Amino acid sequence: MIGTIIQQKRKDAGLTQAQLADRLGVTAPAVNRWEKDLSFPDAALLAPLARCLKTDLNELFSFYDSLSAKERELIVDKARVMIINDDVDSAITHIEAAVKENLSDGALYKDLADMLLGMHTLRQPGDPFIFLERIATYYERALELLPEKTDDISYSLITVYGKLGNAEKAEAAWARLEYIKHDKKWAHAELLYLMKDYKRAVVEIKELVLRRIFDLSRGLTFL
Repeated sequence: MIGTIIQQKRKDAGLTQAQLADRLGVTAPAVNRWEKDLSFPDAALLAPLARCLKTDLNELFSFYDSLSAKERELIVDKARVMIINDDVDSAITHIEAAVKENLSDGALYKDLADMLLGMHTLRQPGDPFIFLERIATYYERALELLPEKTDDISYSLITVYGKLGNAEKAEAAWARLEYIKHDKKWAHAELLYLMKDYKRAVVEIKELVLRRIFDLSRGLTFL
């Protein structure tokens, strides 16, 4: 993220936010917002900024093929802290900026979706939560970029689309599951429960429990 780079380079140069702002003819709050990735320097300021920080534009924008696991972790953790502190608007801005800078990083999409889904699960009953559509979008993008993670992502999408009440997409996610990694029948029972189709969910769960009991009994017989 460019904000992290600006902050680190500024500190390496021994400058305060106010000193850097003075050299560039901007305000200290503006520099503060850059470093928090809440806004970006004007194009006309990029070259002077790079010179002040004793770097070049390539390093300033950190051109790379993909993020490291640590960089993804920092992005996700920063968003999580903002949400915990009820600074949802800043969290959204931070997340959107991270995604915009890393459009082909499937792991980032998945990590952000996992975090947001976890935050949704921890919310208080009755509290509104605005991230479900965003979570679905990020998981779908991760699905395109990480075909090797199809099973895990699809399993999460069953939950998301179930909570959204989108039966068609929830069923499509269920259809992508491989039985080897996830018990599709249990996953389908969970899907029915999420869709509040309790009657069918109970029937499927009873069948599954009876099957497990039968399998266990047969195994004990052999012993």
